[in-house]
Amino acid sequence: MKFTLMSIVLVLSLGCQKSNPPEEEIVPEILNTPKAEILISDISSDKCLNLEKLMQQLDSPQFSFPAAVMHTDFKTITNIPLHKSHYFAFSTFYYKQRKANELALFNQVKQNACDTLEIQSASREPILFKIIENSELHIRFQLVGMAQESLQKKQKEAFLERIQPFEYTVIYASKNNLKIIEKYKSVDPLCESKNTIKLEVTKSITWAQTEAELPSRYQINSTYFADVRSAALTDAIDSLPVLDSVGTLSVDEIRHMMSLPIRNELKYCN
Repeated sequence: MKFTLMSIVLVLSLGCQKSNPPEEEIVPEILNTPKAEILISDISSDKCLNLEKLMQQLDSPQFSFPAAVMHTDFKTITNIPLHKSHYFAFSTFYYKQRKANELALFNQVKQNACDTLEIQSASREPILFKIIENSELHIRFQLVGMAQESLQKKQKEAFLERIQPFEYTVIYASKNNLKIIEKYKSVDPLCESKNTIKLEVTKSITWAQTEAELPSRYQINSTYFADVRSAALTDAIDSLPVLDSVGTLSVDEIRHMMSLPIRNELKYCN
């Protein structure tokens, strides 16, 4: 009888143990939260920044962090009249916010070591660039032509004359910031002319975990901003924003400048 009671107790004890599965390890939520970071070790090797790997991270559906783009510098490469330079400066003064994976900085990038880049154009044509300068933190690459080898010489020459970017420099500034310098051709929007104009714009691209962590101020080239200021149409020039002692402007001031119209006399061909 004693043995029977002990057996029953043992069976009940084992049954209770089986009915209570081991507790799952609780992983803190913060460890599972994606970080708004791109590490240089993930996108650079052999002293060469890899644009393909960089864009794979930026374009990833998981990289849906708040981001901002600001044009911080502008130059005319072609020698043009001062009023046209002011017109282009004012036209390029630009700031926007959107998700990082919606920026579409470069489309369908394929990088061959540190030699060439194949990038899809807006019209979905594969374009070939040659890397002419590199380090683990930057690459500079120039347009070579269309990637299709079957094109005839005249077709390639015509393609190179198109209105499009012809050189880029991509700089890894930090795990949350890129600097892109773009050189491109443009038509003269003020005068009917077949001559193209070459321009250069510098962009700062930043992303962060939250919108509140995005930059509230931007360092802007003083000459560039002076041209933007002089092109704005206003009754009181003294009321326009000015760069502070370290050359920065707040996002609110930038948006105010963007909301202003351009001076009428800069709209005409002269």
